[in-house]
Amino acid sequence: MRSQPSLQRLRISGILPPSVREERNALKIECQGKAIGRVCNYTPEPLSFDFGRILPASQGALLHVKLSVERTYRPAAEGHGCDKRDLGFALIKAEIERVTRAALARAWIHETTLGWASCAVERLLSATEHLLRRLAARFPDRPRNARNYPATRPGLSVVVAPEAGPEQLLACLQSVTAAIEKIREPVEVLVMARRPEEIFAAVRTRYGRFRWKIEQSSAPLSRSLQRAVKASGYDWVYVLAGSVILDPAALQEALRWRAPHVFAVASQAQGDDSGKTGLTGYRIVNGLIEPERRPASSIPMTLATLHADPQAALFNRQALQRIWRHQGGYRTLEFESLEWGIRAWKLGFESLSCPDSRIRNAQSPRAEAPPAGDREFDRLRFHLRNEVPGGPSLLGLWRKQRHGEHGASARLSRLRNLPACVAHRIAEGSHPFRSFPFQFVCSKHYPRAFDRERKPDLIYVSPYVVYPPAHGGAVRMHNLIQALSRRYDVHLVSDEASTYGNSSTECFKNLASVHLIDGRKEDPARQFDRVARLETHAHAALRQEVRRLCRILRPRFVEVQHIELGRLIEERQDGDTRWLLALHDVLLSDDRSSEADLCELRYIRAYDSVIVCSTEDAALLGDVPSTVVSNGVETSDLPYTPSPSEPRILFVGPFRSPINLEGIKAFLETAYPALLEKIIGLELWVVGGPGCHKQASSIPAFSQKGVRLIDYVADMKNLLANVALTINPVSGNRGSCLKVIESVAAGRVCISTREGARGFTEHGFPSLILADRVEDFEPILHRLLSEPDCRRSLEYTAPEHLQKVSWESSGAALLRVYAELEAGLRGPRSGKRATTET
Repeated sequence: MRSQPSLQRLRISGILPPSVREERNALKIECQGKAIGRVCNYTPEPLSFDFGRILPASQGALLHVKLSVERTYRPAAEGHGCDKRDLGFALIKAEIERVTRAALARAWIHETTLGWASCAVERLLSATEHLLRRLAARFPDRPRNARNYPATRPGLSVVVAPEAGPEQLLACLQSVTAAIEKIREPVEVLVMARRPEEIFAAVRTRYGRFRWKIEQSSAPLSRSLQRAVKASGYDWVYVLAGSVILDPAALQEALRWRAPHVFAVASQAQGDDSGKTGLTGYRIVNGLIEPERRPASSIPMTLATLHADPQAALFNRQALQRIWRHQGGYRTLEFESLEWGIRAWKLGFESLSCPDSRIRNAQSPRAEAPPAGDREFDRLRFHLRNEVPGGPSLLGLWRKQRHGEHGASARLSRLRNLPACVAHRIAEGSHPFRSFPFQFVCSKHYPRAFDRERKPDLIYVSPYVVYPPAHGGAVRMHNLIQALSRRYDVHLVSDEASTYGNSSTECFKNLASVHLIDGRKEDPARQFDRVARLETHAHAALRQEVRRLCRILRPRFVEVQHIELGRLIEERQDGDTRWLLALHDVLLSDDRSSEADLCELRYIRAYDSVIVCSTEDAALLGDVPSTVVSNGVETSDLPYTPSPSEPRILFVGPFRSPINLEGIKAFLETAYPALLEKIIGLELWVVGGPGCHKQASSIPAFSQKGVRLIDYVADMKNLLANVALTINPVSGNRGSCLKVIESVAAGRVCISTREGARGFTEHGFPSLILADRVEDFEPILHRLLSEPDCRRSLEYTAPEHLQKVSWESSGAALLRVYAELEAGLRGPRSGKRATTET
């Protein structure tokens, strides 16, 4: 370019491709070898830019301007079309303009004013962030502010928004007519047309019995929706786009999920490939939010979703109008509906996605993409108004916008409503659950609809994975939940969400809802520190979920599993809910005087009822009232078969528990070598749980002949049928070992230490043989393996004898505890001593 003899301005306009793989795209601008500016695109959309810079006068010299991008963009590689070219940027104009001194003065004044304004804005945003942090620290979540809106009368309003043509609207209304015929409640249909009346004249004539609201307005669609919803006559409103075809059962199925705490029920779209979609969420791209759709689970079950797509969703009218009190001023419905959903969760409502409420030929909300400028305007406004995990701070958002866009007036025009946005952000502090963990929304499952006969609600909280029941604690919880579900609606809250899969969801049928959480962070150096475990296991996300469910469900009971979650009693909100603590292991020492003992006792005493697994554990609690609900077995399908002649020993014990690893290691180092010399073909099967091979690889004892490590066994009955007997060489354990009674019930002799047989010694089972030390296992095992007839004479246990340790008996004992609490016969510090329920 050739320079001008006077002051000059370099102007460059063009289009910069979107960011690539969540990394910004940047165009670097150099003049005469020096960098003079940069254009950045943080968004997934192409960015139009207009760059201007004042340059000093230069008498006829050539200006060397260099434009370079940090990375190229290949549309086909990013899933946008079939263009395989590597694109840098599109240059529309590059020119040198002559600038007068008066124009330069005006530009200087403008830039200076803008700088002062930007500085003032940064100070305002910095002060706002400081205020929000102080408020969050001083005033935690306020669950008492949560408010439900129970339906006062039956009925449904259907609001149809025909943004498409008359042909699509006709097909839509035909499907609506078929869908409302299945509903046994009053139904009204309101058709909201925003185009000239003559376009839909024929359709209106055919469906004159529906209410029609014709308005020609350029206002955003959400404003028309608000007016239509306000004009509706029932407490639940189904909002439907005119291009959507309803399945005949779509409305009927959506109505089954109405509840006071439900904000919206989204129908799931079914495309030509029968692939279901309907779950919504978001991801953070370059520090900015990007709404996304997520595939629904392959299991046909209702799941929670971040927000409901207003193209086909049932809304709680009163809750929706509460959210609409603070207008968002959005230009597109995409980010506005996202704000509805996020605010609903923070206010204590839930949004669901129902797979049985099906729609087809639905246009995606992004099928007709809005202008990139409108979308970026909405994205910025959304971040200014709402706080989301992983999103930018207010100050960081402002600075990112300043560096990512060019044109000072454009920046100020986009932020002219900044004070209102910041005020809305501050007002979020009054939301009951403003710190809601949105990353776990899609981990909420609802196996049974809400239209059934409701039972009293019970929240059941576990720090460990429950389904599938692959370890002793999970088996216990699974069987006791089955008993409780006959009388209560059980809502499971479980940590370790990442360990659940499709095989887990198949076990949810007895539950009213399942809420999976992650976030426990343990320090390896303190993993056996009991005080530290009280802090790490009852982490913020788990406490938040328990707090939220207690407020929206008003449960009659909360049962907390394991002492590690003892601190959850701090989430108790009122005296109407009774709290129970189930101690799978009582870890107190005999004198109960250590720091860990005193800390655990402080929380144990705060519960209304304490449940333990064995009388030995009850004795360790001293004067704390407790009830023994023993471990059990399923006795209905256990026909006795004699053990095989092969000398095969079984030990079951996940190595994640140190006592299991230490116990089997002691057996391998003491008793097993002598048995190996005396018994030909001896085998030892060890079910050590996931990762057991890695843990055992550094222990020489596991390399002995005949030792076989097994990660996981789905069918324990089949495994027991193929072994001669079982062992339980553990020491220092508390609670009771489920594997002992499972062996006895399966007709297999179990040789155990006295500590390993806790909870079952008083029943006098002949197949349960006790040894004082692990070393004493060798002569007992030698005789039983060498004399099969002697061993088989001990194996059989009569069904009536097993009935005392059945899950049916244990479940009935637990239900008696609940019945006493419900009747007011037992309360906190009732003074009752430990009782045994079998």
